[in-house]
Amino acid sequence: ERRAVVAGLVGATGPVAKYPDAAALVADTEVDAVIVASPVGAHLADARTFVVEDRWQGQGVGTALFRRLLQVATSHGIRRFRAFVLADNTRMVDLISRFTTVHSRSLDQGVLTLDFTPRP
Repeated sequence: ERRAVVAGLVGATGPVAKYPDAAALVADTEVDAVIVASPVGAHLADARTFVVEDRWQGQGVGTALFRRLLQVATSHGIRRFRAFVLADNTRMVDLISRFTTVHSRSLDQGVLTLDFTPRP
């Protein structure tokens, strides 16, 4: 069942909820997962929230949502992203590093700021 849900996410055109200052991708009602990005400039977005329910972690849900976020954002002219990640959240840092080029990273009080662009 989980593989089918994740496979559906990867190929889906996906649910994209638009808010006045943000766009959210939501996996579905069975999978508690969401990623929210907010445009902060002409071609820059902050990846503000990224949550995958514990029982779905390690199943590819986060990867599918992140890849979909990159696709949706770039199709709307967003070329650069910024994320604020707890320094000990190695899974999120690894996910960003796998699918993007990290141009800068800085550490302040246990929070990494990563500036990155999607890889072609």
